[in-house]
Amino acid sequence: MTADAVWYGITAACSLGAFACGWALGRRGGRIARWAAAIGLGLVIAKTVLVWKPHWEAALFPFVDYAYFQSYWRWLVALLFFGLATPQLPVAWNRAVVAMLAAGVFAWGLWDERWMIAPPSEGAPVAADARHHCPQSTGFTCVPASCVMVLSYWGIPTTEREMATLCCTRETGTTTFNGYRGLTLKAGDHGLRARIRLFAADELPRDGTPLLWTDGYHARVLLVSDGRWIVHDPLANEPWVWPAAQVQEFLAGPVVLLEAS
Repeated sequence: MTADAVWYGITAACSLGAFACGWALGRRGGRIARWAAAIGLGLVIAKTVLVWKPHWEAALFPFVDYAYFQSYWRWLVALLFFGLATPQLPVAWNRAVVAMLAAGVFAWGLWDERWMIAPPSEGAPVAADARHHCPQSTGFTCVPASCVMVLSYWGIPTTEREMATLCCTRETGTTTFNGYRGLTLKAGDHGLRARIRLFAADELPRDGTPLLWTDGYHARVLLVSDGRWIVHDPLANEPWVWPAAQVQEFLAGPVVLLEAS
């Protein structure tokens, strides 16, 4: 059994555990159930914040395997709420309906996270060229293609398809955190570690370090070398040199970079 399949089983068990915990607390009712609901709501708010602050998420959960739970939180919290609600309903058929809805949420969560046992094979088996450039082959593989370019600068060969698998890329795209995960997995055997950092434009490294950079919708690679702001946009066929003002306009959010471990 692969490690991904083991984690798939763990997440499924956690889902059942969340429902069972909610059920037990819901049967007790009163203040305990209200506190449990408040904690669940707090987790939803915390996860929403972390979606927009991936550098906080990476600092709070530095272990690579957190990626298995990174998108799974919502299913755990949903099943906790269903568990809390079910035993407090006064009519048997109401409880049965809510329990059936919970079963549907559980099944949908397993389907949504099926990439653990059936890894996606998105992207093309293309590598970076001599200029370290790699165009994306689909409309949603900008992060894997950008990872290919970052790794190419470090002398680590890979393909868009391999990075799409390591970054857990799906048709809905790839999060910054999962780009960080893919770089961590691929570069770890080469004495490098990935980090998520938040830079202002005037704080960016000027030594030619390649940065995986996103404006919230699209990923690119940026490096500053010899006073030039070189941008590798995977939607383009070649790297560009941007004016500093243009980079400052589009630079938003954290960047992912590699450094010696």
